[in-house]
Amino acid sequence: MLDAQTCMNDLAQRLRAAFGGRLIYLGLQGSYARGEADGQSDLDVMCVLEGLSTADLDAYGRIIRELREQRGLTQEVLSGLAAVSRSHLAEIETGHTNANVETLWRISEALGMKMSDLIRMVEQAIEREG
Repeated sequence: MLDAQTCMNDLAQRLRAAFGGRLIYLGLQGSYARGEADGQSDLDVMCVLEGLSTADLDAYGRIIRELREQRGLTQEVLSGLAAVSRSHLAEIETGHTNANVETLWRISEALGMKMSDLIRMVEQAIEREG
């Protein structure tokens, strides 16, 4: 079973580094929050930022698209490897929607990298552009 506390601690550290005082709340919801999680449970995280910008969403989408293209993958292939719909992946890549932790985890794994490395890349992009 996923170590939710370790994941949350890592995520909190990275979100604070990326968003600073804009991070208002970070917490679990769903089966982990209720103490009902099992080996098949996904990790549902609620993150509230003050003033989430389109630039934040764009950074995630751009990095995911660049990594996908560097690996020579189409949206169809990556979405299949990550078990997400192609249309959802396209919306993430274009910044039209955000991805939850489970989706970012799946995309990271499908790209052959750790989710923390993907988040680090996004943090660096936001710092460069900010």
